[in-house]
Formats: sequence, C-alpha cells, structure tokens
Amino acid sequence: MTEPIFINYNDGPPLNACTIDLTENCNLACDYCFTWRTGKQDSSRVLKEDTGRKIIKWWIEQGYPSVEDRSIAWWGGEPLLEYELMQRLVVYAEEAAERNEFRITFGGDTNGILYTIDKLEWLEKHKCLFVVSLDGIQPAHDLHRKTLTGEGSWKVIDKNLREVVDVFSQQKVRFSLSPDTLKYFYENVLYFYDIGIRDVAFSPVYEGHWNEEAFELFVEESKRVLKFIIQKHKEGDPIIIMHFNDAAFVSRTHTGETPNTNPCGAGSRYTGWSIDGFMYPCHRFNKHSQILCKDRMKHEVPIIASIYKGWVNRPFRREFWNFKDDPPKKCLECPIFMKSICRGGCYAVNWDLTGSIKTPLDALCRFSKKQHEIGLLYNKMAQEEGLSIDLSGGKYVKI
Repeated sequence: MTEPIFINYNDGPPLNACTIDLTENCNLACDYCFTWRTGKQDSSRVLKEDTGRKIIKWWIEQGYPSVEDRSIAWWGGEPLLEYELMQRLVVYAEEAAERNEFRITFGGDTNGILYTIDKLEWLEKHKCLFVVSLDGIQPAHDLHRKTLTGEGSWKVIDKNLREVVDVFSQQKVRFSLSPDTLKYFYENVLYFYDIGIRDVAFSPVYEGHWNEEAFELFVEESKRVLKFIIQKHKEGDPIIIMHFNDAAFVSRTHTGETPNTNPCGAGSRYTGWSIDGFMYPCHRFNKHSQILCKDRMKHEVPIIASIYKGWVNRPFRREFWNFKDDPPKKCLECPIFMKSICRGGCYAVNWDLTGSIKTPLDALCRFSKKQHEIGLLYNKMAQEEGLSIDLSGGKYVKI
C-alpha cells in the first residue's frame, strides 16, 4: 500500500461532511433503487471495521484545523443491517474528534425496517439522527418498496415509525415521488402529518416516465398540498415540505438573481465513501465502481480519492467545486437558473442518465421549473396570510 497523499489546503474546499457505506446489502428490493443492487445479498460486501477506521482517520486529517463542525452519515444498502459496526465506528470518530478538538455529528438514511425504538436512546445520545425513507400511504409505498420475497414493506415501517415519533418528535421522513405515485402526493403529506411528522422531503425518481400528464398532476397535487400546509401554518402547527419551503424562501428573499452557488456540496466539502475505502463525489456515485476491488485501485473515474492512493483525481474534483463558475450552457439559457434553488440539477442524476454532471436531464429541468412555480405560489399564499417561511434544518424566517 502506498502512503496516502493529503490535500493541499489550496487545492479546494476542506472536507467537513461525508457519507460512509456500511454495507451494500439491503433487506428490501426497491425497484427504483439508485444503487442498482436491487435485492442482491453478498456477505463480502460489508465494510470492514479496519477499513472504516482508516476512512475516518484519512477524512479527518483532510479538514482545515479551523473547521469546528464535521458530520458523517451512514449509508448502504441498509446501514442498520450493520448497527453494531456503526456503533463502534461512531465511538471511534467521537474519540478522534475530541482529540482534535472539533464537534462531530452523525446521521444517515434508513428504510425503517430495523429502525426500532430500542435503538433511539443510543442514537440520540451520540447525535446520530436517521431520516426514514417511506413513500407515504400503503398503496404508494408498496408499489415499489418490496421485501426480498416480493411483499410490501409498509406495515412494518409504519409500525416502527409511529413508535419512534411517539418519543422523538423531530423525526424526519423522505419519500420518493415517481410518475405512478404522484396521485398519492397530497394523501402522503396528510398521512405523515397525522402520525406526527413535521419535516418532510421528497425526491423525484427521474428514471420514471415524466410526460406532460405527469407534470400536470404534480402541479395539481402540489397545489392541494400548499392549501394544507398554509392551513396548518395558520393553526400554529406548521409542516415543512422540502423543497417547497426552500423555493418559497428564495423567491421571497431575492427579488432578482440569487448568489451564484453550486447545486450542492458534493465533490467539494461533502463526499461519499464506499465499503472498499474509495471516495466518490457523493453516496450516489459509489455504485459506478461495483467491480472487483483489485480493479477499483486502478480506476480513477468517478473516484476522487482513496485510503490507498490518497488524492488520485484532482481534475475530476475540480469539475464539482468550479461548477458554478462554468455552468452548462443549457442552464445559462434557463430563465429560472439564477432565480431558484436549481443550480444545474443533481450531479449524480445527470451522471447516471446523461453521462456527464454538466448535462442536465430534460425531465429534471422541467421538474425544477414546476417546483419553482409551486415555490412562487407558496410564497404568494404565505404573504397574503402574513405567515413565516420555515426551512428544514431549524431555520426560521419571518416576513
């Protein structure tokens, strides 16, 4: 093994957030899974504890000494399949943070099958907060998110989530929105609200067939959602719908162009680690090198770095942190590019479906425009009612 190469502080932003895959295995077989490992089980595709420690050590040493806050999110596969491994790595990272005098928090995404109330006390104590992926009401969820035997998974997750929310009111949920589940959008929001969730995010499944009918239905359902969340705001018990709230906030606080920013922090301050010790722009890129480990050590794209060779692909990383300075021509020609939360779409979606982070998918562009339209409407409705705009992450913005 060669000695790792460390980041020159002038070579881009410091690394202060990352995901680490604990396993590539999962106890569900969701047919739209972006990891491309639907239903596959392989006992060898689990992070070795020694590799996890090396990842954390290498990653910590790359941050600026002045960066006081760092975060690690646990991913997979289903990370809670390796709960005990995660606990040991959390303690290891906490001890490293204490020695190096910075604060560290943890998080992750779970499908909820193993997210049981008996784990909450430990998770809260160690500032390790998970988002639950649940696609809403049973018909919406069970359509795509099935068990390895082909059965729906909603009943188990619904039970676990209700028990968790009873003792942890800050629980967040994310659901996937595909063309064939759009009709449940409004009902999903009502469902989450009824069980006590007040912070909800949704992620479009861009691999679906997003035709004109789907976009029209998205707008129609979104307007129903807006009426509901405005009413709950008026009643003093608001619910955050990310990204509607963020879009409304941007349209309220910026009458002209917004500050020039990247789509997200992927590839710059935030990166994703695979179980083999390779660092990618984010967790969604890891799957692109699901090949033999001996071959991964020779492969540089889309790998940015590794615990084996250090900083192996500076030019590729620069494409991410310099994105805002050289955005796609398609984006520059878009009327909402500098007036919305869209900054070129999702790097990973673009890479997956067009082959380049700088070639936005048409469906993504159209969805962003519709979402911006909904954000403008939400802002207008909130202003008419004299309401505030709440943002995910604890921000609170008054008029």
